Amino acid sequence: MHGDEPTEQVEHEGGAETPTLSLSRDVTAVDLPSLLHAIASDPEKRTEAGKCGSSSPDDTLLKSLPYLPGTVPSPTEKNLTDAELDAHVPATLAGAEATSGLLAEDEDDGWTYPEGGRGWWVVIGCTIIAAVTLGWGLAWGVFQSYYKEHLFPGVPDSVLSVLGSIPGTVMNPIAFVVGKYADRYGYRLFIICGCITAFIAMLTAAFSTTLWQLFLTQGLLQGICTGLILPVAMAAPAQWFHKKRGLTSGIVIAGSSFGGGAASLVAQQLLTHLGLRYTLLAYAFLHAVLMSASVLMIRDRPHPRSARYTHAPIEWWDASLFRTPLFWAVAVSIFVTVFGYLGPYFYIEQYTLSQLPNLDPALLAVPAAVMNFSAALGRSTIGLLADRIGVLNAFIGSVFIAGCVQLLLWNFAHSFGVIIVFSIACGFFGAAFISLVSVLGAKLFGVRNLAALSGILMLFNMPGQAGGSPLVGAILAASGNNWHAPICFSGLCCVVGAFIMVPARLAKEKRIFAVY
Repeated sequence: MHGDEPTEQVEHEGGAETPTLSLSRDVTAVDLPSLLHAIASDPEKRTEAGKCGSSSPDDTLLKSLPYLPGTVPSPTEKNLTDAELDAHVPATLAGAEATSGLLAEDEDDGWTYPEGGRGWWVVIGCTIIAAVTLGWGLAWGVFQSYYKEHLFPGVPDSVLSVLGSIPGTVMNPIAFVVGKYADRYGYRLFIICGCITAFIAMLTAAFSTTLWQLFLTQGLLQGICTGLILPVAMAAPAQWFHKKRGLTSGIVIAGSSFGGGAASLVAQQLLTHLGLRYTLLAYAFLHAVLMSASVLMIRDRPHPRSARYTHAPIEWWDASLFRTPLFWAVAVSIFVTVFGYLGPYFYIEQYTLSQLPNLDPALLAVPAAVMNFSAALGRSTIGLLADRIGVLNAFIGSVFIAGCVQLLLWNFAHSFGVIIVFSIACGFFGAAFISLVSVLGAKLFGVRNLAALSGILMLFNMPGQAGGSPLVGAILAASGNNWHAPICFSGLCCVVGAFIMVPARLAKEKRIFAVY
């Protein structure tokens, strides 16, 4: 059957044969707002169409149209609840989601999800990929301390923080482009390219001897590989799961936190005993093995209405999306929150040393490792919780608590025990919002082009990824190494980001305690 041809099917009801019309996905993609609006606004036309005895495709289509608000329902339709009737309204009339050019979540109900099986291998593969790419960047605090002490003692902390921020800065615009092309040509190609780039980045960093060389290898190349991989790794589980989407996305991003925690502990010991070059060489070949296994686990399962099937031209800027207030509430919330996200990861080791100068050097990396391990647990747990209480509720709650933890706990952490408690709490709540971004996008805007949408939302991470940590370092230097000023800045960014998301939540669901 050709994709653009309607076919007639025969339904047996009480022995009678009733012709009905079945449309392929290409026909359902036709824009019919004006036709539907005309029928909805004139009940007599709908009644006359229903009485028409013609068997032409147009008349059959009119008969098969679902109940629309403002029309006169048939006797059988009167037995349906309002929620059941609304569920059949086409997305072109469904409200704000229609203006975004993306599928609303309810429109995906015709597309079944395995909710397991082969999908779990995809989750495992994406988790490993996230651990060795994005997770490696979360161990930057260990390298920053090493560079400051052994290689570049005269370089300001803010400059070294810029080096650590480059991967996140480069990642976001690349992720935007990759998201568009991945929806069109498939995910696997970009994962393979990202893995190759990650290996080259670490291999060349091992032989870098100057700061500008590290900016190119450990900064620029690492950002390119993460940009190639991250939007795909975040979006792939959503192709296989619907009910467990929050959990699976949380597991994938939790992999980055677990990788960061393991790297923080192991890299600290390797740097002390082997030096920078052999540490990076060991990690390069270990990551190569893990990434090769991951590529074999990940498989595409694109939505039937995705650009992969429809071969629609790539739309780089969806102007209607940017005219939607709901989108801007989400985007601005992410923009502000990121400024308070990376500060604890980059500076917790330096903060620990400033508070406890006589601490055993082997213990300096423990708070960073604990923070990353706790983030892995938090991302999975809060992802699971998001499936129960709603992704917007989980986002607002976790970001708000993360800000309060910095303001009320980090400001007064003067002993090793309190620093560890802060690291656990900050990691558990502070990192969860990253794993919720793609789930939140799927909830509000659908999954048809989720990789592209994830890339757009990640663009709003870029200013915070680039300037958040260096700004913390600059505030610290300007305040005369008074830690209260940068801590308050970081914590307030999270609190304000949570409050900005509240209008988006209330616009979709006004009941405060409702699941959404």
